[in-house]
Amino acid sequence: MAKHTPNFTTEIPSMIMTPDHVSRWLGTLEFFDGMPTDATASTLLDRLTFLRGVEVFLNTVQVGSLEALRIGLGEIGATEAHQVVISDDLMDSHSLFLTGNTDTVYALGMLDLERDGPTVVEIPPGCGPGTVDDAWFHFVVDMGAPGPDRGQGGKYLIVPQGFEASVPDGYFVAQSTSYSNLMCWRGFVVNDSTNAASQKFGSGVKIYPFDRRDAPPPMEYINGSGRSFNTIYANTVEFYEELHRVIDREPVDIIDPRPGASSPASESARAIALSPMSAYEPCWLMPSRSPTPRAARCSSRPMSRTTSFTRAVTKSAASSGGTTGSCWTDRTGATSMLVAPCSPWRR
Repeated sequence: MAKHTPNFTTEIPSMIMTPDHVSRWLGTLEFFDGMPTDATASTLLDRLTFLRGVEVFLNTVQVGSLEALRIGLGEIGATEAHQVVISDDLMDSHSLFLTGNTDTVYALGMLDLERDGPTVVEIPPGCGPGTVDDAWFHFVVDMGAPGPDRGQGGKYLIVPQGFEASVPDGYFVAQSTSYSNLMCWRGFVVNDSTNAASQKFGSGVKIYPFDRRDAPPPMEYINGSGRSFNTIYANTVEFYEELHRVIDREPVDIIDPRPGASSPASESARAIALSPMSAYEPCWLMPSRSPTPRAARCSSRPMSRTTSFTRAVTKSAASSGGTTGSCWTDRTGATSMLVAPCSPWRR
C-alpha cells in the first residue's frame, strides 16, 4: 500500500512541508496548515521590510552624499549656479567633507537645470581637473585635462534630459539625467602657495544659463576656507528625508538611466516612491529593543513612477518609553512596508 502523509492523499516530501513550529533567532514562528499565524506574519513582515530598508540605504548612500553636498554648499551662500565655493586657503577641520584633503585647492558649485535650463560652464586653459556628477552621483562629464578640452579650456553646455534644441558651434555638450548637478575642480599648491589655482578659478570659471549668455550674471566666488559647514549625509532617519527630497525633485529616469534596465538600486528606490505625503499619517512605533537598526515604514502600494517619499519622524527613546522609528499607513488601505533603517543599533 502506498505511503501517504497524514491529511494528504500521497506522500509529501518533508522538505517542502511547512512545520507547525519553527524556532529561529527571531523567536518561534507558528503555522497552521502552512499558513502563518497573525503574530508570525507580523514578525516576518517586520523582518522582510526591514531588509528592504537596509537595501535602500546601501544602494542610495551616494544619493544622500551628493544631496548633502548641495545643502552644505548652500549653507555658505552657493545657491545659484554662478556662486562657486573656492578653498582659497585650503581646507581645514571646520568644513566637513567625506573625501576632502588639506593640500588641494577645491572649487565647488551646483547646477539647477530645472530652474536655469541648459547651463554654460566656462573654464580657462590650464584649469585643474574637474568633473560634473548628477544627483545620483552618476558621471556626466570631465573638464580640464581629462575632459574633451584636453586642458585647453572652453565652454561646456550641460543640458537636461530630453533637450533637443540645436546648439551653436563651440560648446562641449553633455546631457545630465538630473536637474541638480555637482561641479568640482581641483587645483594644486605651487611653491607652497594656493594663489595660482585660486586665481585661475576666481578669474576664469564662468557659469550662466545658456539663454542669458549675452548678459550673464556676475560670478560670485566664496572662500570656503575656515568656514564651518557640513557636506556629509545623515546617519539617522534624516538620511531618508534627504533621499525623499532627491526622489521628489528629480526626473524618475535618473533612478536607472538605461532604458528598460532593472537593478537592485533602481527597484529599491522605486519601492520607496509614494503618493503625496498628505495621504499618509504616523500610526505605529517599532520597539527599540530589537538588536537591529531602527526603522521607518511606508506604503508598498505599486507605483508607476516615482513621486515622493513620505517624511519620516522619529521620537527619542526618552520621550516615547523606549521606542524609536515610525511607520505610515496609506489611507486608501494599502499595506504598510518598511523602507528605512536609521542608524546602527548596538547590542
